[in-house]
Amino acid sequence: MNIDMLADVLFWTGATLIVYAISVKICQLSKILGLFHPIVFSVAALYALLRFTETPVEQYIQGTKGLSWLLLPATIALAVPFYNQLSLLKQLGAKVVIPVLVGGVIAPLICIGIFYAFAMDNSIMASVLTKSITTPLAIETTSIIGGQPSVAAIMVIITGLFGVMVCGLVFTVLNIKNDVFKGLALGTAAHALGTAHAANLSDKATGFATLALCINGIVTSIFLTVGYWITTGL
Repeated sequence: MNIDMLADVLFWTGATLIVYAISVKICQLSKILGLFHPIVFSVAALYALLRFTETPVEQYIQGTKGLSWLLLPATIALAVPFYNQLSLLKQLGAKVVIPVLVGGVIAPLICIGIFYAFAMDNSIMASVLTKSITTPLAIETTSIIGGQPSVAAIMVIITGLFGVMVCGLVFTVLNIKNDVFKGLALGTAAHALGTAHAANLSDKATGFATLALCINGIVTSIFLTVGYWITTGL
């Protein structure tokens, strides 16, 4: 690694960490999660910094590869809170799994109904159907069913952000206080971002959000792929 590359890594990694730390603080101080979510603020601030310094996105990606790599152990670490909740999961059994399965099927069905009602393009519909599963699965599934992976990735992020933003209000209105239910809802509806938010609630919420994230991702991917094959084969 030459000096210029090292300077890029230090600058952009440091800038990303500082911007995120500031955005988290703003979120905590504002108490308005929907308006000042850390990711929204971070993306906006980093975009402005990239434009100001006239830095290509590719250069930023190269400079923050270390942070991207940390996503792998961070994802694997979600197995810990999940393992800690295994005994409770065994007790609840179908009471936990069935709601997640239903959520995994209902979300794309609602999208299909909306898109057919407004007669929208099939390619866009295929891209949006995967909005409620985690990004890697959404990209692969979208490619299979004829959608646009880039659009799918954006919709996944928007869905996750929206889920995290409104979850507090929904839990309050519906008087949901059990962390098991909160975790399942966040993991099913808001995938990875919801699971990350669940980590701020409790170990129990994180464990069940991880379970919901995995089950919903697998079920929705299979449901959409099989549905696509059946439809195109008719």
